[in-house]
Amino acid sequence: MSSLRERLTRRKRAASAGYRPVGYTMPTLLAVGLHLLVLIISVISLPLRQADEPESTSIVQATLVSTETTTDQAQRAEEARARAAARQAEEEAREAEEARQAEEEQARAEAEREAAEAEQQAAREADERQRQEEREAAEADA
Repeated sequence: MSSLRERLTRRKRAASAGYRPVGYTMPTLLAVGLHLLVLIISVISLPLRQADEPESTSIVQATLVSTETTTDQAQRAEEARARAAARQAEEEAREAEEARQAEEEQARAEAEREAAEAEQQAAREADERQRQEEREAAEADA
């Protein structure tokens, strides 16, 4: 309670000495009013300034000048790159075709080898059967 009394006493002394607490209400209202005034003046004067400017009706005849060089070095370089890329693509396609043909040839040779082995195996089995039959016939005769 003593601190409250002290504060009240200080206020009374300050008021008696000509001191008044300052509020922020009035400066805030003045600042907002000033901003609104500037905004209103800007909105009013802006259309007037634009209306003062005359429209341009002059006709201009101009000639376009190319800033590119007369040589076609860039175009030639691009064409050379395109030809090189096309050659490389053709070579890769040819190599792929050759690889495919080699694989087909290898598969064909493998199939022929397997067919020959199967034929030899069949011949051996037929020969074995014939020998077996001859043995059985010889045993039956004996």
